[in-house]
Amino acid sequence: MLERKRMKFSLTLSVLILACGALGHASANAAEEHSDSSLPRIALFTSVSNIAGTQILEIDDSFLSNARSQRGRFVVEGFPVSPHHTFDLELERFFVTSPRTRVVLGRRNGPDVPIEFSYDRFTLLRGRVLGSPGSDVFLALSDQLSTGHIVPVPGGPVYQVSGKDQADKSLAPGMISVFRRTSGGGAPPDVLR
Repeated sequence: MLERKRMKFSLTLSVLILACGALGHASANAAEEHSDSSLPRIALFTSVSNIAGTQILEIDDSFLSNARSQRGRFVVEGFPVSPHHTFDLELERFFVTSPRTRVVLGRRNGPDVPIEFSYDRFTLLRGRVLGSPGSDVFLALSDQLSTGHIVPVPGGPVYQVSGKDQADKSLAPGMISVFRRTSGGGAPPDVLR
């Protein structure tokens, strides 16, 4: 039963991520050169460990409610991508759903099946790495499953953010991994294939 719920949740997150891919990046860089040092600064993650080049982070329990209450842009200081390297991220929350959104699983030879869905269950964030023109950040965070990426320099390395480790094993709720993506393109490991 738990696996079925996780599968539904993963499917819902996958649909959201695909739906907001282009939307998430469209206005994120609009304020790229206009960073304000007076932006709110919040703690987001605590580094738990580094295993074979993969940072394991814990999402600060208070962060999700804090990020949901933020209006406009804010800065996450010291986001760790390796034991000795961090980025300051300028982010803003955005939405691709509303309280009226309904998610269904379409069937070829039968009626659509509604999937339980809460529009604010996910915290979608877009933005950039401070001090790096053309950089790109996308995070989809929840207490159950998370995904995203950080591209600090256009055409440079991509750091994958995932609710799974590099071996595609699910992490505990509230935990994420950050690792340098070695293959180009494709969907994040959280997205159903």
